[in-house]
Amino acid sequence: MKINCYLRASGGFMQADGMVYPAMVDAGKIESQDFVSYVQKDYNLSPSVIKAVLDGVTRELQTFLTLGHTVEVPE
Repeated sequence: MKINCYLRASGGFMQADGMVYPAMVDAGKIESQDFVSYVQKDYNLSPSVIKAVLDGVTRELQTFLTLGHTVEVPE
C-alpha cells in the first residue's frame, strides 16, 4: 500500500502553458506501518482492520481516478 500526501502551499502558484495551478509542497513520506500506528492510537482499531479499510479505499480511489472522476476527501 502506498499513500502520497501533499499539502497545498498557501501562497505560490505555478504557471504552465497559460494555465495557473496551486503550488504543491511535498510534505514528506509516511511509511504505511507508521500511518497504521497513528490511526490505531487515535481510534483504537486493530492493525488488520485499518489495513483492510485502507486497501479497500485505495482500490476504489484508483478505480474512480482511472475513470476520470475527481475524488474529494473531506477534512
